[in-house]
Amino acid sequence: MEDIMIELKKNVSEKRYIHILGVIDSADELAEKFSVSKERARLAAIFHDYAKGMSKKNMLEFSKANKLDFDDIEYGNKELMHGKIARHIAQNNYNVNDNDVLNAIEFHTTGRKKMSELEKLICLADYIEKNRDYPGVDKIRNLVDIDYNLALYTAFNGTIIHLIDENKIVHTRTVEARNYLLSILNEKGVCV
Repeated sequence: MEDIMIELKKNVSEKRYIHILGVIDSADELAEKFSVSKERARLAAIFHDYAKGMSKKNMLEFSKANKLDFDDIEYGNKELMHGKIARHIAQNNYNVNDNDVLNAIEFHTTGRKKMSELEKLICLADYIEKNRDYPGVDKIRNLVDIDYNLALYTAFNGTIIHLIDENKIVHTRTVEARNYLLSILNEKGVCV
């Protein structure tokens, strides 16, 4: 882990590194609520933004050289490409072979239908880490103590609304993740 952190610090900005440390801290705290291994949560948190510092050009070159496939919405979008690239780096450069950890890294931005507990944890940790300051973040942080599915559902709703307000494309995985969480909440009888 120490070697990974040294390399990570070389590959991202200071601001991004501080964010990643915040996600690691949040992942540690959430691991108990999610009944997930802290070690696995920590590993996914470390790698989730590993490729975020790459330029769009470098992401496209890296993807071509490593034969990474992106859908039409992801391709050319740095915000969406970095998860899959980070997954590849974790797996191929650092021998991370836990598929759940790799999925948590890849899908932390969009989420997806039938997310594992670890995937939810990393996605939520990314939304609520202590350095985040956006409208609604405190509400999401408070909802974690009520129901973490409700917290993540609320976070996805905020993302979808923000993207619509910005006239940007919403990835279908995000809509599917939101709907999946809503079905879980409905089954549990949680009011949304």
